[in-house]
Amino acid sequence: TPAPSPEPLLPGHRILSYYGFPGNNLMGILGEYSKEDLRKRLIRQLRAYERVDDSRPWKLAYEVIASVAQRDPMPDGSYLTRTDPKTIGEYASYTAQHDMLLILDMQFGRRSVEEELEAALPWLALPHVHLALDPEFKVKDGEQPGVHLGSIEAADITYAQETLADLASRRGLPPQLLIVHQFHYAVIENKDRLQPVPGV
Repeated sequence: TPAPSPEPLLPGHRILSYYGFPGNNLMGILGEYSKEDLRKRLIRQLRAYERVDDSRPWKLAYEVIASVAQRDPMPDGSYLTRTDPKTIGEYASYTAQHDMLLILDMQFGRRSVEEELEAALPWLALPHVHLALDPEFKVKDGEQPGVHLGSIEAADITYAQETLADLASRRGLPPQLLIVHQFHYAVIENKDRLQPVPGV
């Protein structure tokens, strides 16, 4: 008989995450502290929330910006720099050792969702690593990240859903988390075309 499918984290758990770029205190709280010091702060925040509502178990997470949109073009015209793989590897190891999640946040510049997902697949194959998309930094020709408000199509999100679902199925991973940062209604085009995908 086939092995039972791993249980999804949601909706049975709550997830508490700190976000940012390692070593840069201007890009989120994660850049202000060492991994260990930040975990202590995260645990203190967790205890405060548990005092209010402890009806569900919690998972702690770091959301690391894995590709950073740039105001100026790169040599390949992408307006994007990827975080050093060694740094991501350190966070992947640390979060695994402490039973935490690692969420990789993808900005895009002028690169495609397909390109950035391909680069992240080795990390996403780990059972505790998940994905976040940052549409505001995906810009079109003639636009600059941070100057123009970017967007992604529903089809881009569907592609990410299907890629994660396929990866989970092939690797026997638990259902994957996909976070889409939507701080403005315009950053997801054709949102009504989105549908749930089993495994995500």
